[in-house]
This record gives sequence, C-alpha cells and structure tokens, in this order.
Amino acid sequence: MEGIDVASYQENVDFQKVKKSGVEVVYIKATEGVTYNSPQMNSQYGGAKEAGLKIGFYHYLRANNPILEAKHFLSVIEGLSADCKYAIDVEEALGQTIAQISSNVRQFADYLIANGKEVCIYTGDNFYSDNLDNSVKNIPLWVAHYGVVKPDAINYVGFQYSSSGNVDGVNGLVDLNKFSSDILINS
Repeated sequence: MEGIDVASYQENVDFQKVKKSGVEVVYIKATEGVTYNSPQMNSQYGGAKEAGLKIGFYHYLRANNPILEAKHFLSVIEGLSADCKYAIDVEEALGQTIAQISSNVRQFADYLIANGKEVCIYTGDNFYSDNLDNSVKNIPLWVAHYGVVKPDAINYVGFQYSSSGNVDGVNGLVDLNKFSSDILINS
C-alpha cells in the first residue's frame, strides 16, 4: 500500500486528490514530547477520514518520562479512530544511552499496549541498528532509508523511501512510504 505521512507544516492537504493519486495510507503527527500537539492534526484527520484513507497516528518521542509522553499522546488522539498501528517515532539519541532510548521506547510501547493499542516503531535504518537494543526489536518496524530499493532491516511493516516526494493534493514535499498489510491494526 502506498502511503504518506504528514505533520503541521503540510497545511491544507486535499486528501481527495491524495487518494486519487493512489495513496491508501496517511500517518498523521499527533504529538511530541509531553506538551506539543500538532495544530494541523484534527483537520488532517477529518480530511483523511472523509477521503476514505487508512489513518495512523504517530508520536515523536523525546527524552522525557515515557509514560507521561504516552499519556499525552493517548489524550490527544482520544476518540479518533485509527486503521494503522500507533507509531513511536524515535530518531534522536538526545544524549541518552542505547539502554535509555530502548527503555523509553519499551515503556511507551507497553503503556499503549496495556491501553489496547497496537504499536510500531518508526525510525531510520542506522538509528535502528545503532541506538536500539533487542528489548524493542520485537515491535513491528516502519523504517526510513532513502535512495535504496529496500532497507537494511530485514523485517518491517513499512518502508519510507523518500522524504522529498510529490503527491497531488499536498503543497510541497512529502514523505513517501510503502506499507504491508501488517501495518494495519488486527492484521
């Protein structure tokens, strides 16, 4: 399935045009850290839902208490329906050790799972191999790696292959992804 992901800098997306261009999945940035809410999330969600796209939400993980970050994420997306696994976006070490980063991801994931949410990790190939340990490698992976036919990671449910794509209905550049059906909830 072709997919895109959007954040606050993609304003006024025409999701009907996005769908007509062949995109089936849209991931929407919801939150970051313990205080940031994407100001575009609700309008992006409404437009994507109206267009009949499969929707996922992601949270950009910072170096805070991961349970507080998870609670923040869940409070912002409460009442919204998702078709895709809830993504934990982890791509910066932020001065933390591999063990700390991995522990934060694991705690965040376990909190969501305990609240009935299926999860995946979004990160780059290099970050995945260099900054995350085996304690999180059983979580489904949506991996970014540009300029290659396939990523280094062996098992993944999503592959972000470009950060500079053009899709009808999106003003400016957008991330391009290929997802397997395993990205879907209850797949």
